[in-house]
Amino acid sequence: MNILIIGASSIDVIAHSNSRILAQHESEGSVKFRHGGVARNIAELLTRLDISCKILTVVGDDVAGANLLAGLKQMGVDTELSIQVSDMSTSANIHILDLEGDVYTSITGPCLAHRLSADIIQNASIDETSIILADSTLDFNTLHHIAFETTAKKKIFEPVSYFEWTDLTEILPQFDIIALNKFQAERLRGGMITGVADAKDCAKYLLNEKGLQTVFIILDEYGSVAANNDTLVHVPAFQSKSFTKPGAEQAYTAAIIYGLYNELTFYQTALFAQACYALALDLPQGEMNSFTLQKVSDVLRDSTKVDTESAERVESERRQTSYDDEEIAKTP
Repeated sequence: MNILIIGASSIDVIAHSNSRILAQHESEGSVKFRHGGVARNIAELLTRLDISCKILTVVGDDVAGANLLAGLKQMGVDTELSIQVSDMSTSANIHILDLEGDVYTSITGPCLAHRLSADIIQNASIDETSIILADSTLDFNTLHHIAFETTAKKKIFEPVSYFEWTDLTEILPQFDIIALNKFQAERLRGGMITGVADAKDCAKYLLNEKGLQTVFIILDEYGSVAANNDTLVHVPAFQSKSFTKPGAEQAYTAAIIYGLYNELTFYQTALFAQACYALALDLPQGEMNSFTLQKVSDVLRDSTKVDTESAERVESERRQTSYDDEEIAKTP
């Protein structure tokens, strides 16, 4: 089975503060350089799940870009289709982590993935590809070409952060699978998700009204919901130190590809994806050396699932407290 990952790669500067971050103050901590980018990360995660893949990405014709591609090759990712450009530097991002290791803020530099034109995709000879994953850093015309013109058996769309959904609504139904975090799902639906029931309603709406074929919605402490025209399932979260981290969402998507590759059932795929998400949550930002099939198996076997009803009750109480505080503030 041929798998092609198309999209962004970058150099990530990860700064982890040893104390509470205060505006206009220096914070002591650690600073590390890591290879990143959505497409590049998913390619790495697939190799760590023992699945071979190709990557089509763009880096600068510089030391950083050469090292990034060399690192992928060393892990077993086929980089033959990837491109180095001489007129721009390899993309770079800065992620500031707070005392707990969660992302406090990020600054993203220019992404080179927009240089992957529809012509480049067309000339890449990918007709025999079984699975294509495209991230949303790609140019609209390129995404349109992938959605309508390529012949892969399964096409997966990976949204990045908050992008303009209205520009992509017409092409989303052409992708077989889309994985969303809660906020992305809310934006596409146009309404809030406050629990599992809302997420299930959202999934149905995206299938019936937006025309999506298969949707996975990551719900943080509520686990995740997966739906297609035949099945709707909910998988509770596994207990983790944190419940939100960008790299964990990419692990979830890599797990979906693993499920397709190994012909898992729909529920098995969602369960495996939730376990991969939980494992990635407990790893330091940008550190995937410990992401292995054995560790995922350990999560599935030993980890405690979060009580969804309890999590929803706590969230409801939190929202009510916030609402009461607002009402008190309005009282003269």
